[in-house]
Amino acid sequence: MLKRTDPKAVTSEALLTMPVHERLVKLNWLGQLWTAPDGTPLLPVEFVGRQGRTVQLVDVREAEELTGPLGYVPGSVWLPLARIHEAASRWAPGTPVVLVSRNGGPRAAQAAQALECLGMEFVAVMDGGISAWRKLGFATMRDEAIFRQAEVPAPPPVEIETAPGPLSQAQIEAHIGDAQRVRWVKMAALMLHSKTSCVDGRDDHAVVGTPGGDAGEFLLALAAVERVTGQPVPLERIAALLEGYVETFGHFYIHSDTTAGNNLIAAMRADPALSDRLPPTSSGPKEWRAFLHSPPEALRPLVLGHMITPGNLGCGHLRLMLQHPERYLIRRPLVEAFLRALFSLRWNGMVELDLVILGGGHEEGAVVNVRLEQGVWAFTRVPLISPACGTAGVQIFVNHPQVADFMREQVARYFTTHRSCCRWARRSTGSSARTSADWRRSSKPRRCRCWRRGCQCSTWCSATRASSRSRPPAWWASAGSDRGPWARIGHRGTLEACDGRDWPRCCCWRARAGRGRRRTGRPTARRRRTRRRAVPRRRPRR
Repeated sequence: MLKRTDPKAVTSEALLTMPVHERLVKLNWLGQLWTAPDGTPLLPVEFVGRQGRTVQLVDVREAEELTGPLGYVPGSVWLPLARIHEAASRWAPGTPVVLVSRNGGPRAAQAAQALECLGMEFVAVMDGGISAWRKLGFATMRDEAIFRQAEVPAPPPVEIETAPGPLSQAQIEAHIGDAQRVRWVKMAALMLHSKTSCVDGRDDHAVVGTPGGDAGEFLLALAAVERVTGQPVPLERIAALLEGYVETFGHFYIHSDTTAGNNLIAAMRADPALSDRLPPTSSGPKEWRAFLHSPPEALRPLVLGHMITPGNLGCGHLRLMLQHPERYLIRRPLVEAFLRALFSLRWNGMVELDLVILGGGHEEGAVVNVRLEQGVWAFTRVPLISPACGTAGVQIFVNHPQVADFMREQVARYFTTHRSCCRWARRSTGSSARTSADWRRSSKPRRCRCWRRGCQCSTWCSATRASSRSRPPAWWASAGSDRGPWARIGHRGTLEACDGRDWPRCCCWRARAGRGRRRTGRPTARRRRTRRRAVPRRRPRR
């Protein structure tokens, strides 16, 4: 029997006897599990919130607590501590069970210990309990229907009987309306604690979907930057951009599948430089996952070369970007540099880079586009929908276009404010263009002219050796026109849009001298002379 509190006791032989979907659920469970000092097995709230029908939630609190201010998790079953033994008769010993209490304290720990003694193999406590669930922005319910559910004898979980092929509208509505498969989370919490998954029907987690997930959105932004600036993104800057992206948003999603993993193992075994330095042929999924999570330092360049091969990538969008980059309007070297940077950062310990392994083949029977009537803002509740549908393996594509649009606005702000993006941005086209190195050698940012007189303006004027009265130099204009559009570097290295009227003066000067401008945007000669003269003191009245 597998001991849930000791993940090392779960051997590869035991995992290989399970179906592929169940095997991946157990591997993900083992990867997220950690043990408290008192021996209580714990799972993070974010991981529990993304589980769909594969994980059973059991609330062990008293009845008055479930209808109180905190509520309970949608789709959970109420079994107080005095009746926790009923769980052993309700579900099979291998069913993953997550126990929920107020704060994940002694009650849930006692329930976990009791279930382990009754033979339940996969039992854990949700770290932080229902309080942490609400703090992360997940929705709760206070309906008394959970009490009536507990009075009914526990039948086996009822699934939607479907056959491979297109799903009917009734089947889709029944799947989405199931409280156990849908989790609601605030948009701000989603940006801070969660991630954007790929539109892939094989994922049995509750997801917010967009093509390619976080990896697809990042590559889309890089391609957009190249189209807007007209210049290629330096490949040596991809790692810094990705690292800054992860530090800004706090998470990053990329996925593969078991078929691509098997192809990768076969390709590495066929490589003479790697064949005798890999795990033995008797190794199972647990050993290979540990090897690919952190390969030996000397083997990483060789392993990386195999991992970015199109046939060894499980994400169809990334694979097609490498095979047909012209269809995605992106350069293949850009995609390869991104994959190299991602796996290198992950091997160096960046835990926010989440590689999800999906199992099985594509059997999607429908496409669900999730649209919210009130639009999306920071505190909109967004549904996380599980693509897995039915016992026959039929799946659905889940796409959140409004959420993707909102996230792209935030990504665009990152690319227009991050230092790594601004250092390589060219200021113009043609022979007069300057690189970032030329900019640093010839330009020294300084404060505006009124700063010494107590001005609180924080804008740096990025002036060059040219006189401030002259027109902006030729390399300043990105389109070669004297009216712009122009760009300038802000006080923190941010790339700001500028129409040429305020070059290189600050907002304080604009507020004081704005009335003296001509239509061209330049101040009149009289204003220029007035601004240079010292302000005389007022004579006291007699």
